[in-house]
Amino acid sequence: MKLDGLVVVTGGTSGIGLALVKLLTRTGTRVLTCSRHGGQLDTLARLHPGVEGRVVDLGDPSAVDLFAREAASAPGLLGLINNAAGQDDLSLADQTSPAIDREIRTNLTAPAILSARLIPHLPQGGFIANLTSGLAIAPKSSAAVYCATKAGLRNLSVGARNQMMLADRSVRIVDVVLPLVDTPMTSGRGSGKISPERVARQIVRAIRGSSDEVYIGQAALLHGIDRIAPGLARRIMRRG
Repeated sequence: MKLDGLVVVTGGTSGIGLALVKLLTRTGTRVLTCSRHGGQLDTLARLHPGVEGRVVDLGDPSAVDLFAREAASAPGLLGLINNAAGQDDLSLADQTSPAIDREIRTNLTAPAILSARLIPHLPQGGFIANLTSGLAIAPKSSAAVYCATKAGLRNLSVGARNQMMLADRSVRIVDVVLPLVDTPMTSGRGSGKISPERVARQIVRAIRGSSDEVYIGQAALLHGIDRIAPGLARRIMRRG
């Protein structure tokens, strides 16, 4: 697939989102992205022609809906990459009610709203890429809500894909399952991380490919273990 059009990327000012914005614009794709940080969006648009940024709080469903409607009416809309996510690396009992609500809204509600609003406006051959995690396969102990939202996003991918098949539409819904990536969200946690730039290249390759599920790096190994010995996969990740 030639990405000759407009791609919406959430959370494009840091981490994987920033790497995606840089890669896509370098190859001629126009990008509409969002962040809560207006100054970072201005810098991004100035340094990378072809980028438009909007200040959006993905934890606010009404703001997400407005952003989605603007994106849906943009000329040349080709696809959506649901990248942005937040993680409270805490025991569930230590999380406040507002923090739990925000994490769910940012990680699951926002992608669902964006997908719902954009699907009717995507062309035949358009796509939605949902960036999930190996933690959706085997959760770690310290981030129960995050793991639950990523599992929910995987199921959203499957459900939306089934709807596309029943409606005989060729919009692709791709679940890209990520390993531990070296981003601000994972700072100070874990080892063996891979770079956002490497992940961005593989995400774009997945979008251009034909598979509905793509496992990157160690996520592929975890998927293989889970298929053979799911109990072992969960024991491995329990202390992650």
